[in-house]
Amino acid sequence: MTSLTTSGLILGGCIRDHRTEPTASQIDTPTLVAEDWRPDDPVTTFRVRWHGQSVDAFDITTNDGKIHQAPEGEENLILALGVENTGSQSHRFVPDTIEIIVNAQSHEHQFIESAARTFGVNGIQLQPADTISGWLGYSIPKNVTEARIVARPGGSDPELDVTYEYVEDRSLSFPFE
Repeated sequence: MTSLTTSGLILGGCIRDHRTEPTASQIDTPTLVAEDWRPDDPVTTFRVRWHGQSVDAFDITTNDGKIHQAPEGEENLILALGVENTGSQSHRFVPDTIEIIVNAQSHEHQFIESAARTFGVNGIQLQPADTISGWLGYSIPKNVTEARIVARPGGSDPELDVTYEYVEDRSLSFPFE
């Protein structure tokens, strides 16, 4: 089994130059429900371990020397992920297929420079038994009580012919802990 041990950050929101230690003011996280994706004829299966945390005052230093904060009236929902190819075929994991649905509206993450080192600009090829860990960040409306984690075709993977099996894993850590 091969394990890709790189970590990175995919975050949306405002950016400003500043160099400090990662900090975050954690707030109540909405109830998160993950919905498995099962296409008719899957090429392989990704087991996606996840854990979510909302943060209000969100300052995190990345290798690009910038701090990311939620836009006014929003909060950041950070997903820690561990993705394993549990199938028998090699396939590309494309993080832009994972979306957050709040009040029937889709929220996609946005790349920053340091994230490309983990998941790649258009995803990363995972051989059977390969794993990769990282974080996705979403800006969602403040004070929502429920959000869904879904896989959707589009972006860099318009077919999405891979099964996504989600498993909540509270042992996954965040970049600000």
